[in-house]
Parts: sequence; C-alpha cells; structure tokens
Amino acid sequence: MAPAELEALLLTHPKIMDAAVIGIPSDEAGELPRAYVVTKPKQELSDDEVHDFMKGKYHHIPSSLLDFPIRESPGLSQETCVF
Repeated sequence: MAPAELEALLLTHPKIMDAAVIGIPSDEAGELPRAYVVTKPKQELSDDEVHDFMKGKYHHIPSSLLDFPIRESPGLSQETCVF
C-alpha cells in the first residue's frame, strides 16, 4: 500500500488533522510504513484507537504493519508516531 493511500485513510479519522507516512527499513518485509499524525486541537489519540481504526478500514492490512506504538514527538505535543 502506497504512503499516500495510508495518509488519505488516516485523514478520515475524526481526531487527525494531518498525517505523513514514510517507509522504514525492515529485514522481514524490506520496508514498513511509519506514520506521523497531528491531532486536531484539544484531541487526544491513543495507539489502540488508531490501530483499531486502521484495522476497521482495511482488513487486508497485515497486523505487522500496525504494531508500532504511538510516541509523542519532542517539542510538538500534538504530533504522534502511530505505526
């Protein structure tokens, strides 16, 4: 699945204002997606919420692509790495 397709899907989440997906190297798959999202103002977003959302939208996405934890990015309280 292309990064732009994942970004478009993430942007349909009601709490996500912006998203960017990049590829990261993987020994098993060659490359896996990593998403960075910015939540809408005054919204909180958990990794479980995003993973459930992604699984609900695309059943054919392997669960291994959805296993990255959410982490807050230093200096940007609303930016989060979701998978």
